[in-house]
Amino acid sequence: MSRTFLKILFSILLFVGVTTTALAGGEITINNVEVTPTTALVHGTATTAVLQSANTANSGFIAFYGTSQSSLDTISNTFYGPNSQGNIQTIASNGSFTLNLQALTSNTTYYIDIRNSVTGVSYLSSLYTFTTGSTTGGGTGGLQVIFDSGTSGITDTSAQISGTVFGSPLPNIKLRWQADGAGASTSSSLITPHTDGTFNYTITGLLPNTTYNLTAVNAADVTQVLAQGLIATAATTGGTGGISIGGSTGTGTGTGTGTGSDTGTGTNCTEGTGEYCLLAPLPIIGNKIDNSLTFNNYVNGMIKLIIGLGAVLAVVMIVVGGIQHMSSESVALKGDSQKRIEGAILGLLLLLGAFAILNTINPNLVNLQIGLTSVHVEVDGPPEAVYIPGVGTDRCNGVTLNGARILENQDWDADSAIHTADQALRTAITGISVNAANCSKVGDTGCTSMYYFNANQVAQKLNALKSACAQANGGSCPIEITGGSECWLHKTHRHDATIFDFHVSNELTKYITGTTTFPAGHTTIISGVGKFLAESAGQTSNTTAQHWHVELY
Repeated sequence: MSRTFLKILFSILLFVGVTTTALAGGEITINNVEVTPTTALVHGTATTAVLQSANTANSGFIAFYGTSQSSLDTISNTFYGPNSQGNIQTIASNGSFTLNLQALTSNTTYYIDIRNSVTGVSYLSSLYTFTTGSTTGGGTGGLQVIFDSGTSGITDTSAQISGTVFGSPLPNIKLRWQADGAGASTSSSLITPHTDGTFNYTITGLLPNTTYNLTAVNAADVTQVLAQGLIATAATTGGTGGISIGGSTGTGTGTGTGTGSDTGTGTNCTEGTGEYCLLAPLPIIGNKIDNSLTFNNYVNGMIKLIIGLGAVLAVVMIVVGGIQHMSSESVALKGDSQKRIEGAILGLLLLLGAFAILNTINPNLVNLQIGLTSVHVEVDGPPEAVYIPGVGTDRCNGVTLNGARILENQDWDADSAIHTADQALRTAITGISVNAANCSKVGDTGCTSMYYFNANQVAQKLNALKSACAQANGGSCPIEITGGSECWLHKTHRHDATIFDFHVSNELTKYITGTTTFPAGHTTIISGVGKFLAESAGQTSNTTAQHWHVELY
């Protein structure tokens, strides 16, 4: 059956109002999409209701997709339930399925909707988006490796390589390295990244003072190059080499060279995260700016520098006075030179004497401590429990539920309205996981409540965030909710506000900040999306791990 005929049939069915049991959006979840430049494998899960409907009504579902939200002009093959007979493509008995979309355009964002093959009712709570891969760099689709570009861990004979793998699902990788100009390359064993995509691997047996070409490939298809760089080993035992990522050149005591435009040199200086090696050393600072350079030690260094300059000037004045005294025949000039020498000696004695006396009395008198004392502020700790005579203990700082205060040990999940809304929202959010089940009672810990006053709007905001994050990361953005509306655990969380805690992932952090570095303590506002606060572990009394505290607009 041609695509044109399917479109015509679909339109006629909608027009005449052919109906079956219309399922609410969210009955199908797209878990992830594996992309190449021209294909996409869409992995999803259908609920029991979808399977029953497909079996009893002999209906299936079709994926409509295209490059515009308003024009989903391409149709996939029809999928049917597991008990259907004579159909080539079926849904598995557990509801899982895979759609194979072909003939896509590289480096293009697609929108996809999954609908009932008879009625046209959508099974998704919102459109899902993914981006195909670029044909450059081996056409790896959504797969990518980013090496850490620090020089630490590279010596004359070994190199500790770390980085992050991006993709959904995360692929296993292999590293290859080859001495510049040599014919054969060496390959690592299989490297399985951690759940957050990070990996570490130590390369041994390298030659000193040698540049190596470094390549990361997909272990399942070694023709797919995921990243390239250069390694420059040190020239001598105990030295440190450099690593060049993306065409930049990093050199240590080795002789690493490359074709990039950015060159980092450091014969006696190795740059780490947040550090900078100066081209020439400066007084007090030295040849490197790092965390050890504070306002306090800079001021104290300046004091010592001024004392040293004063001593040098005093010696210069003594020399000048002596030359003037010896070269002059005038009694008046000899008297002036003598006074100059005496003044210089007296000034030098006062300068050194004052420093020695103060340092003897208390060294802190010449070691100034200038700055602000750090203050611990709880951003989102638990609210204070307030006992109300004759009522009970308010656990949510005055937040009400149906006009009544939320009290200690009050039933939560057992409340049918709360339970139903919690489950509906979990189903409606596409590709977003929740770390724990709903809370049984008010005051429970280790649980996450997804009960929100306006669940439909909340689901739309969460799905919009997921789609925007996935689009910014080539189709992949794992989001896990670790804090919901359990107001007794957070001062700001409540069922009438769209505030969440999200687990930190490289993709989410990159979408929020533009880099994969978690900016602890910083707030980022994305227009039309929300406000994102990076909270560190221990920042509040109930914060056990770093996370994104998010208020969606």
